[in-house]
Amino acid sequence: MAEPDSVVLERDAVGSIFDSYNAILDEAAALPNLECLVLLHQDTEIVDEDFCSRLRAVIASDPKIGVVGCVGALDVRSIAWWEGSVRMAAFRHSYPEHGGGALDGFSWDRATGSPYSREGDVDTVDGFLLCLTPAIVRQIRFDSSIGTFHGYDFDFCLQVRERGFKVRAAAFRAIHHHSLNLVSDLDGWVEANVAVVKKWYGRMPRVGAGPGRWRERARRAEAERDIAHATGYAYEMDAAARRCDLERAVRNARTSIGWRITAPVRAVGNCWRRVKQAATALTGTTASGDEKLLEASAGPNPSLGPGLGEHNVAGDGEVAETAVVSRELVASRQEGKAHQRDMS
Repeated sequence: MAEPDSVVLERDAVGSIFDSYNAILDEAAALPNLECLVLLHQDTEIVDEDFCSRLRAVIASDPKIGVVGCVGALDVRSIAWWEGSVRMAAFRHSYPEHGGGALDGFSWDRATGSPYSREGDVDTVDGFLLCLTPAIVRQIRFDSSIGTFHGYDFDFCLQVRERGFKVRAAAFRAIHHHSLNLVSDLDGWVEANVAVVKKWYGRMPRVGAGPGRWRERARRAEAERDIAHATGYAYEMDAAARRCDLERAVRNARTSIGWRITAPVRAVGNCWRRVKQAATALTGTTASGDEKLLEASAGPNPSLGPGLGEHNVAGDGEVAETAVVSRELVASRQEGKAHQRDMS
């Protein structure tokens, strides 16, 4: 939450995210009395009302802090920071698919958060929310040679740590409004990962490190890629088989004896609903049950456009029988009501 006297630098994207963020850094570096620069994606929402006071407290706790974020990990060896030891995940992933929903990071709920959730120094933080101290704003820039989007956050945090500053994960919360498809540009992600590891291998501990030599690791990576493709294909086949099974179940249900026996009842119900909707739309009132059935049985009604009777006759045999059934049902109801009046 920005304070009333905060300067908000809202800028359109200029080239890659590296270039866009560098343009903002250049502009922020010239601001007098800069306390901190908060970089966030267009789909990031800060929810804590006391965000600014929390951020000030974190920065004031250690003069060597250079970057602060709400999602961070230790033992990170590539831009796939989630493969490391995630220490803080104070975020909510809000997604639009399947009717919309949200997935909470394990640090989101402060009352019942995971015991693994800890504020403290990390190797990197997720770039959807980056808080930079004035020294970092004036000294370090994003390396556009990495790519166009992926890897900018990990590379920047490596630069910060190489300069002797710290990267800190803090428990302020943010919502990331993002699709469930986390990586849409797979080739770009791979190229960025290769570029970052190539740049920092041997310069920073653990980056690019792993068991075996490079050739052995490359072959293992190829094997893991191939098995991942095979696994994905197996999931696709499983989904296709499930769809076929559901379609078969629907076909069986619609051709069953029970479905055919209850067809007139369903058709009457459908006619009833259509008459009700049409009557409500024209008069704003709701017709009685018998009137609905009579209209459904009588045939086309010019005032309603294409009539229900016309539809029923033109439809399949199952629906055509509805008119006869509905007439008999109305007649039966009217006889019953007349009998009740005679009894009274």
